Amino acid sequence: MEIFLEKTTKNEVSVACEGVFSHHFLLSECFPDIENQQVVLKDPVKTGKRLFAAS
Repeated sequence: MEIFLEKTTKNEVSVACEGVFSHHFLLSECFPDIENQQVVLKDPVKTGKRLFAAS
């Protein structure tokens, strides 16, 4: 399975699975503590869980 993430606006990411649009989510919902649009992955497992849960 291939999952594609595309940043469509400064705060929105579009998700497609096998080339078919699935959903979009806001980065600010996944990373509420984001500063200056920079994401530092201090805990990649936690980050992965947040991204997986975004819908």
